Amino acid sequence: MGIAIAVGAPAFPATAQPAPFVACNESALSTAITMANAAPSATLSLTPDCVYNLTMRLPDVTGNVTINANGDTITRDTGASAFRILTVSGHLTLNNATVSNGNAAGESPNFGGGIGVIGSGSLTVNRSSIVNNSAAFSGGIGGLSNTTITVDRTTITNNTVTQRGGGFIADGVGTITNSRVIGNSAGNQGGGIANAGGQLTVRNSNINENSAGDGGGIVNLSGTVNLIRSNVNSNTATDGVGAGGVLRTGGTVSLNNSRVRGNVPTNCAGTVPGCTG
Repeated sequence: MGIAIAVGAPAFPATAQPAPFVACNESALSTAITMANAAPSATLSLTPDCVYNLTMRLPDVTGNVTINANGDTITRDTGASAFRILTVSGHLTLNNATVSNGNAAGESPNFGGGIGVIGSGSLTVNRSSIVNNSAAFSGGIGGLSNTTITVDRTTITNNTVTQRGGGFIADGVGTITNSRVIGNSAGNQGGGIANAGGQLTVRNSNINENSAGDGGGIVNLSGTVNLIRSNVNSNTATDGVGAGGVLRTGGTVSLNNSRVRGNVPTNCAGTVPGCTG
């Protein structure tokens, strides 16, 4: 079936052979994840430039798993029932992937259309795209309390929710670095990002051109959001009142060498030190 798993560290690395690629089909990917979960740690190398078209839900990632996607797309088939693409309760590192068309309406809770992190799980996403996913909360990537999410050099775009957090929610610990959260939308609050009790750091990133009823770019309900050398620009509050850029209803929002500009109808609502207009 072409399952590729590199488990742990070999006793003699110089003699180890490179693992084969996971074959370009959903059955091989599902089996590979199941086998990886059973190992102390495992690395899956996907077939380069493949589209893994999913007609059914993948197994949850419960182990310590790295997926090297090699430019692949992992997507829900347009005719399939609703499910999120990846659910993580263990530890997942995802490299160089596109995750698309997840729909968490078929999940409980309805969050994390692209990737949902639950329990005490942790997720690291590098050099990837999270695009065109949907949910009630956190259309692109979502983490419940007690989870950890790290996003680096990644684009989160065109994700949608009916409630909060069009692109991203990390209600535990979240870090976004060198990334773009652009063109996402929320029916209620936080078109780009919503934070509810988490500790979120956004560094060297752009939160631009998102929309929501209020808090088009970011909403902070509680917890902390720390923006470092980042931009929150050209976002929109579609209700026509409140904050196009950053809405703070609780907790704290800190701007460190960051800009909140050109948002409609206003840049900020609630107390956001250093934000004007």
